[in-house]
Amino acid sequence: MKNFKILTFLLLIPLYSQNSDPLLSGEWQKEIFKEEAIFYNKLIENNRPQNISFKKDYDGRVYKEKWNGEKQFSINPTYKEVFPKSSQVELHFLEAKELAENGHYIEAIRLLKGIRLCYKLEKNHKGLDFVQGEEAATKLLNEISNKYSHKQETVEGLTEPYGCFSTPESLVVESILNRYRFEVPVEFSYNFPNMFYNSLEKNSGFHSKVNTFRIDVEDKPKFEDEYQNTKFEYENQIFWDHKETIRLVIATTNHFSKLPLNKNNYYKIWDVKRGLSKSIKRNTFFYREDTQDNSVMMSHYYQTNKNGNFHGYTSKEFYHYNHKNGLAIFLIYPDNYSEQAETYWKKIILSIKIKDF
Repeated sequence: MKNFKILTFLLLIPLYSQNSDPLLSGEWQKEIFKEEAIFYNKLIENNRPQNISFKKDYDGRVYKEKWNGEKQFSINPTYKEVFPKSSQVELHFLEAKELAENGHYIEAIRLLKGIRLCYKLEKNHKGLDFVQGEEAATKLLNEISNKYSHKQETVEGLTEPYGCFSTPESLVVESILNRYRFEVPVEFSYNFPNMFYNSLEKNSGFHSKVNTFRIDVEDKPKFEDEYQNTKFEYENQIFWDHKETIRLVIATTNHFSKLPLNKNNYYKIWDVKRGLSKSIKRNTFFYREDTQDNSVMMSHYYQTNKNGNFHGYTSKEFYHYNHKNGLAIFLIYPDNYSEQAETYWKKIILSIKIKDF
């Protein structure tokens, strides 16, 4: 405070003497006074008490807000990744910048893709103009993507699908690579993939990937490992989960060579990847309901849960194939949750949008 008073006094001396000396009356004098005023304002700004308040976003994550309204997001060990919300895109943009500056480029790219989706959804639904915000998000996304262009395959595999809460009751997920968009019921949770937690698999002639949303409908033991609770199920595990869960599985394929597949038999590739051999079908009493439309199916099977009880499960299935990309959506649930699952499935099916090449 003492230094502040001295500096203030020194700054006021030339201001006081401005009109006392007739020799100091040129244009250059105005420039000096202007520079002094700028310096004085900066001094005041730097010595202003830095009142910082801690606030929470809609997901309960803490961020800082200064007295002048400036916000700052902190990436620390307690940080939790979420899908962005249209109502807080400006805060999410700061979050993306902080992620990028701290080396979390996968999370930053995924978040920025979600932010851009938020802007698109806002324009489509409300006709609002968010050009500046969208341009800023696009610019930062391009900068980070270009920086890691040598890891393009990994980046694309880990940052899609991405999503946005256009409203608190509406989570929309999208993939540019696989050209789909649909709405996920907000009751589902999602474990975001990362460099150590990836379901991308390279097969002969195509790549496949599985992403899982889930609702746990039974109490989980507190000592149970969190990674095991939320692991991706793929390669013979899409069905075989002994916990009581409702799972929404997004399974995609990207094809680089011609395979004897079409829209009517694409489901068979996922029968193989799920390990649905004749013996497995026989042991689990697996059967698929007859349907005239091979894009929407329903399968049933039985398995023993962790308590040794024999339970029935249903898998509602949607398939789409266009010679370059394939999409399969599974809603898998215990039969005693069929009414709840039917509500979820209708919401998903009615919202699916796919752009073919």
